[in-house]
Amino acid sequence: MRDKRFFVFEKGKGGRKRESKRAVSPVIGTILMIVVVVVIAVVVATFSYGLIGREIQTPRVTLLIEGVKAGSKNVTVVHYGGEPLTEAFKKPATQNGSCWDSVLVKINGMTFDAKQGTVALNGTWDPAEWGTTRFEPADELKLALSETEKLKSGDSITVVFIPTGDVLQRVKVQE
Repeated sequence: MRDKRFFVFEKGKGGRKRESKRAVSPVIGTILMIVVVVVIAVVVATFSYGLIGREIQTPRVTLLIEGVKAGSKNVTVVHYGGEPLTEAFKKPATQNGSCWDSVLVKINGMTFDAKQGTVALNGTWDPAEWGTTRFEPADELKLALSETEKLKSGDSITVVFIPTGDVLQRVKVQE
């Protein structure tokens, strides 16, 4: 005798019930469709709320800009505390006249580069000898303006975090 628990009965011709070997239930199909829709909704919500894709955030950092006075040819940016700025500077092989990567110093809106002067990290003027691309607490970045340049009253010095465009520090030259 066959075990009838695994068979589905359907109405056949003449209204009689007959045995079917297709154990497919519309309820199971509906449940599977709901599960698929829920999984898709969770994936879409996760992407839209940024849980999967990494959002770039501006580091929490305290910078101090020293030497900002009219007639000065040197400005020092000191990392006074907070998070280190990773990849702040380019590796020497990829510089091509600019040492900036994720951090940028601007004077009057213009990027400070080799045309405007030189840059030293912790007293080392040659970027090939810096040995790091990070700007960490207690590091000092000295900007020496070229012979023809000097700060004037009203000039602005801005440090920008490039990935987000946020200003990390801004000072204005006073008399």
